Amino acid sequence: MEADKILEPMTLEQFYKFVALPENLNSRFEFFNGFAYAMASPSYIHSKIVGFIYRKMSDYFDGKTCEPIIDLDVHFIGSFGQTDILVPDLFINCKPERINKNFCQGAPEFALEVVSPSSFKDDYYTKQSYYLRHGVKEYWVVDYERNCVTVSTAGSIEAHSFSDDVKVRLFEGLSIDFNSLRKILTRNDL
Repeated sequence: MEADKILEPMTLEQFYKFVALPENLNSRFEFFNGFAYAMASPSYIHSKIVGFIYRKMSDYFDGKTCEPIIDLDVHFIGSFGQTDILVPDLFINCKPERINKNFCQGAPEFALEVVSPSSFKDDYYTKQSYYLRHGVKEYWVVDYERNCVTVSTAGSIEAHSFSDDVKVRLFEGLSIDFNSLRKILTRNDL
């Protein structure tokens, strides 16, 4: 991963101690392959995009077992048995037993990242490969600056624009109207 990497490798136990330090309590971190990565705070546009998609998904899943979740740690078992902790901007979990007070244990069905300037390479390449390799069935990268929504599954990658109504392949009848989202973002003169 390319985001602000903390240079010293650490164990999971050291990571938990590191994030509990007083100077780190208001910061967000991911833990990947033995390194901590500082996460940038989301921008206004980033928050609007995640909020819009969350509302649409939340309405769709109302009364169902699956639910969309924002900014919760997801604990994966990495390639060498280590725990990796990633924080998708939004994910869909369909197994309530995976969720506890602080994190989701194991791959959710769906994960989404909104691209930030500091996360471009991670969102498009590192996380896409990691998520799909570790059990996420569908992964979206939403890139407002490039007017692009990339949908990845184990067998394919599709590119859509912010003019499209993009279907979530895993859930019949669920789609996100990016044209409506684009109008909201444009209307706010961003």
